[in-house]
Amino acid sequence: MRKRKYAGMVSRIACLLALILCTTQAASALPGDLVSETAVPGPPHARMWRVVYQTTSLAGTPRTVSGVIIVPNGAAPTGGRNIIAWAHPTTGIAEGCAPSTNRNLFLSIPGLDSLISRGYVIAATDYPGLGTPGMHPYLVGVSEARSVIDSVRAARELLGAGVTSRYVAWGHSQGGQAALFVGQIAASYAPELRLAGVVAIAPPTNLKINLHNIMSTVPGRLLAAYTLVSWSSIYNTSMDAVTHRPAIPIVRSVARQCSQTRFEASGVLFTARLLTRWMLLPSFWTTQPWVGAAQENSADPLRVKAPLLVVQGTADPVVTPSLTEGFVQAACAAGAHVDLVREVGGGHFWMGISSAPLAIHWINQRFADLTPAAPGCTTRDVPAPKPPSWW
Repeated sequence: MRKRKYAGMVSRIACLLALILCTTQAASALPGDLVSETAVPGPPHARMWRVVYQTTSLAGTPRTVSGVIIVPNGAAPTGGRNIIAWAHPTTGIAEGCAPSTNRNLFLSIPGLDSLISRGYVIAATDYPGLGTPGMHPYLVGVSEARSVIDSVRAARELLGAGVTSRYVAWGHSQGGQAALFVGQIAASYAPELRLAGVVAIAPPTNLKINLHNIMSTVPGRLLAAYTLVSWSSIYNTSMDAVTHRPAIPIVRSVARQCSQTRFEASGVLFTARLLTRWMLLPSFWTTQPWVGAAQENSADPLRVKAPLLVVQGTADPVVTPSLTEGFVQAACAAGAHVDLVREVGGGHFWMGISSAPLAIHWINQRFADLTPAAPGCTTRDVPAPKPPSWW
């Protein structure tokens, strides 16, 4: 009897110590700390790891996020390798929608072969909630930006002295918004890193107006459905008061589906066709926390503190071109360094790939120029490249 009592006491003490240890480790976790790294098959001439690392939640507490880090083969050059922090476009909001688990990952990072051949390390976050538990904060700019920046920290921890502190944030669509928010918070969130530039391809800026504009399209209603489910969880509110009641079951069904591959996108868009342009009630545009969240997650052109390349298609049905140009004009008026490229006739979904060559050229220039970019803005029009037959 005494032995069983003694054994039970020891067991309880061990459990208590384990709980204290785990709590202490979680409390002491720093943004960018690696939780795990697993070597996985990579693209040609490179090595790749799937990583889980720490980031910071909206509440300021540690949260884990997954992603991949891709490193060119061979020894790092003298001075180390610079980092490209890739921020992906919309893939869904469910945990299983993480790009790092997609076998077509290599096709989803624009210009990957070119980046590897130039010796860059690529850090590609999944964002919180994609690949790790918990709701994905979809189109929540600060959350996205923190996970992008912390992927750079994770790459530096994984590779040690082989990586410099210089990086460029490059993203498309949702990732373009993330990249703009990196430009807003990088100096205060990660002062030990050096942000050389921001590349934003078709970035949603004024979310309230943009969301209103795209409700006439099926892809627009799909993105609205993702937003409704994510924000109702993140901001702890109900969508019932701002969503047409018959649409709610369809909205929830859509939110469980991913849109990474063309096959997945076709399936979720088929479901989204059941939604109408009136799925959002008029109260959505005036009710808190919805209208406040839209404003809070709209990038501020006065706060992006890095050289900026923006590429926008003039026929984009998802991101309103005039809103992007208005953002650029406001940033330029505030003394920013912004290069705007308009792809004449360009749409949205192919834009990340079609703009890759000019984005990589701009990135090369930013890493080569060790002096801060002088204020000034340029605008040029280029013909939109045609997508290949398989697109």
